[in-house]
Amino acid sequence: MLFRSLVDPWYFYSRECTSFVAWRLNNDNKIPFTNNWAGAHFGNAYQWAAAAKQLGFAVNGRPSVGSVAWWNARSAGSWTGHVAWVARVYSDHSILIEEYNYVSPGNYSQRHLYPSSSLWPTDFLHLGDLKMSNTAAPSIPGTPTVGATLTASPGTWKPAGSVTFTYAWYANGTLISGAKAQKYTPTPDTLGKTLTVKVTASMGGTQSKTVTSPASAAVVAGTLVASGTPVVVGTAQVGVPLVANSSWKQSATLAYQWSSNGVPIPAATDQTYVPQPQDLGATISVAVTATATGYKIAKTSMTSAAKVAPGVFKQTKVPVISGTPTVGTPLGASTGTWSPSQANTYAYQWYTGSTPIAGATASAYTPTPSMLTKTLSVRVTASSGGYTSMTKASTVTKAVVPGVFTA
Repeated sequence: MLFRSLVDPWYFYSRECTSFVAWRLNNDNKIPFTNNWAGAHFGNAYQWAAAAKQLGFAVNGRPSVGSVAWWNARSAGSWTGHVAWVARVYSDHSILIEEYNYVSPGNYSQRHLYPSSSLWPTDFLHLGDLKMSNTAAPSIPGTPTVGATLTASPGTWKPAGSVTFTYAWYANGTLISGAKAQKYTPTPDTLGKTLTVKVTASMGGTQSKTVTSPASAAVVAGTLVASGTPVVVGTAQVGVPLVANSSWKQSATLAYQWSSNGVPIPAATDQTYVPQPQDLGATISVAVTATATGYKIAKTSMTSAAKVAPGVFKQTKVPVISGTPTVGTPLGASTGTWSPSQANTYAYQWYTGSTPIAGATASAYTPTPSMLTKTLSVRVTASSGGYTSMTKASTVTKAVVPGVFTA
């Protein structure tokens, strides 16, 4: 049915299929299409394919957004010929069309058509297919910072729908290798550089378009972030190692400075520190400085849980008495083996049974006649600054035997 009332601005009759498509071509495809465009007469719908070919436009069986779906006269889709505007092309190659004067006379309608349908268009006329149009440029929100993830805003585009975006990031105009996602985390080599992102928008059947965002501010240094709580591991005790346990989310170089009661300890710049006798009763702390290219210097500090306690000796060999226990013949005593061994002093006390021998406090002892038939032992006490003194006893000797006169 034809509604020939008013002639539209493009010289077609209003509310006809041809009038609606002419409006779409002007409004959406942005071409100055009319009934007598560029000297070709389009006339009735069935004549449009010949007019398009006359102007050199592609006429084929491949739909695209913004193309004209065309039915020849006496086709299964239209006895008199028909045109519609392709609004969507889906992944299964089906299409959504917009049209006038088909489903109901003189009215607008939409149809979803599949290539297998008998109502599938005869051909598609590509009269300046619809191109993606950017209405608000892409942007990079936030302050670009080394190590902090940025998320590009793709901007806004027409036509609206299932638009697919691809991204490419640039630093000072140079493409950043591998930076092809919407999110990008500035690396140390971008410090001081401005960033831009190119966004390419495409939608099934449309011509894609690429737009570059305005340049961001220069990338600033990042902030190193500690991973977990820094802590001094170990027992605060003379001679026992303390370890500064400090980890960071970024790869950083760490420097250490240990202090005793807040006073820096000279040369104590390793991750581990062994408290010395002069640290007895002090609180041990350590300052950790983290540095990494592209990041601001970060510092943290930690303190031992308790004040430094006295050290404890360890003994690996007990004292040993050398010689045969004989009246009048000197016996010697070794100290045994102690840890630590440096700066130690040793005290001796000889015993018979469990009774200390008066005056027998040297490393050597000569049994007297009163010791005859008795067994002997020696106890060695080790002392050192910052350590708790410790006493260890030798094994017991055999019974003292009589001495031998010499001429």
